[in-house]
Amino acid sequence: MFSNHGLETMGIPVSQNDVRGDILSVPVSSEEMKINKSIITLQECVKDRRVIDVDFQPSRNLLWTGICIKDNGQIAVFINLDEKRKRLDGFTVFRSKEISRFRLCEKTEYRGVTQTNIAAFLRRLSLKEMVDMPSSLQRAATHGPIAFFTEDNTKSYFIGKMVSLCKDQARFRNIGTAGIYTRYKAIKVKNINFFSFGCEYELRLEKRLKRNRPNQASERTS
Repeated sequence: MFSNHGLETMGIPVSQNDVRGDILSVPVSSEEMKINKSIITLQECVKDRRVIDVDFQPSRNLLWTGICIKDNGQIAVFINLDEKRKRLDGFTVFRSKEISRFRLCEKTEYRGVTQTNIAAFLRRLSLKEMVDMPSSLQRAATHGPIAFFTEDNTKSYFIGKMVSLCKDQARFRNIGTAGIYTRYKAIKVKNINFFSFGCEYELRLEKRLKRNRPNQASERTS
């Protein structure tokens, strides 16, 4: 089990008063869009590749910043933004139904995030094959370790390698901070709130795993 380690790209728990700027609500009809031009849809954000802040209250105390690159009504795929370093870092997949409040960030806030940077990240994913949580987990597994947040664990998360996936359950082998495999964990897909992959932290863990494999192999044979 991993407690939140402060990585900006993994989402920062914040209070409602910490949310910057105005929160925009997703409209329920085209008429509402005409009445208030400042209200936009998540699909429009996908088209424009704009950085947005997503506020998940009241379901959870979380503010997430990134670029939504896909929303099909079931899943919303984001490129994460490391706010401290003003750089893109890995991906996160949310359930679309949880996203109802967000705001567009000003372009001046993230001048270092260019369309060239975004295009490089887009080439790393097969978005067409990511249509729901199971298929997205399957694609994420090809990028290495996955950090996942579950229904019964909203204040911390696990990082592991997915070893199997059936229709309703995923099986992971957890990875400790030292880059050593620990126990296996089975999770029902419906209980996964969201998950991240391809981030700098997970990739560092994977490198530690590779360095530790000879030692782990010798421990098993001793």
